[in-house]
Amino acid sequence: MLRISIIITVIILGLVPFFGNAQTKTFTEDFDYTSQIDTNYSAAKVSGGRAWVADNSLSSRIESTNISNWSSGDIEKAKISATEFKSDGSLIIYYLSSDGGKTWIQTGLDSWVTFSKPSKSIRWAAVITRASANSTTYIDSLKVEYQIGGENMKISNDGRRISDLRNVADAVNSFYKDNRFYPNVSGNTAETRWRQLGDLLVQPNRSGFAYIFSMPQPLAAVSGKIVDYDYKYFGNGYIVFANLESLGSWELEYDLDIITSSVDCRDPVYCVSGGSVPSKEAEVKEVPVKPVSNPRLIRALGDTKVYYITQKGYKRHVPSAEVFLSYGNKWSDVVVVDPSVLQNYPDNNLIYLQGDPQKKVFYVGYKSKSVLSKEAVSRRGLSLDNAAPVNRTEFNYYAIDLPIL
Repeated sequence: MLRISIIITVIILGLVPFFGNAQTKTFTEDFDYTSQIDTNYSAAKVSGGRAWVADNSLSSRIESTNISNWSSGDIEKAKISATEFKSDGSLIIYYLSSDGGKTWIQTGLDSWVTFSKPSKSIRWAAVITRASANSTTYIDSLKVEYQIGGENMKISNDGRRISDLRNVADAVNSFYKDNRFYPNVSGNTAETRWRQLGDLLVQPNRSGFAYIFSMPQPLAAVSGKIVDYDYKYFGNGYIVFANLESLGSWELEYDLDIITSSVDCRDPVYCVSGGSVPSKEAEVKEVPVKPVSNPRLIRALGDTKVYYITQKGYKRHVPSAEVFLSYGNKWSDVVVVDPSVLQNYPDNNLIYLQGDPQKKVFYVGYKSKSVLSKEAVSRRGLSLDNAAPVNRTEFNYYAIDLPIL
């Protein structure tokens, strides 16, 4: 069987909980078989784990099938290295393509090629030439290293940052509801302030639950530089914020754009605030509220919570970014609506695990789920027909609590 290894090397700088920065991947071709060779465009002979000039020929071309990347980014550049043998007067020339073989770039071994149009897949090709019919020339093995990055990865990184900031803002608001004051931190650096805030939010409240399970950590940019998360306390209010990598992020149309004595929230800085925040200057933006008849994911203007609308017209709060992304959702799928629209959807508090043959229904509370007795269903006026299926990630997000009798 063809031995193809994909080696993923992620450059980790600091604390990176998510694949933020550029990735280098490696494709290896050992010429055991031809399943990764496009035989429509290849005349070279592949045998004995090597690529040779075809019999009765002095020159042959060989081309790969697509080497595809399935992550959020695009392949920006690549290089070829190879183990080869060339007799005197023989020649092997290598090429790379980022458009499925429509155009090719000639390259030397171990030289990076930057593509003018990054894409999701690349191909390699080689022309093997021998000086005479008796000459020996072949490629023993070949390796293509390629780097993932580009605008798509920046947008994906920004989606994670925005989700992190919203989750922290939710936790800060919950802290305020319990304590009637906002967390007061005053570190000299963004890293220190974020750590101090996390120390407060992971502490259990009166009900025994932490305001946030774990504090999200800053994500590295495509360039490899860590993009700090930050929190500023203003006595009667706060701002959580971070720079975004892509100015093309649609979310920048919906965030806070003010200037305070210590925070400039103008784009590309994404800010979420709560309470009263004094500003020296404000940029007023007309935020479009989309009138849609059948939205699937919504959030109210000025709020950070995202809701999923079930098939029966109930709304269920999406509890975390991990749950949101586990369904294949994109942040661009979220429709911003007038806050009054939320009142049109009753809450979905009944769930069951997709694929559960017993369809056991649970009542969802704050980070917990409980089995309902028939008496509890009747007493609360609930209908089990309104229970919605959830995937394993969302189901496991809620801890098992005592049954509701």
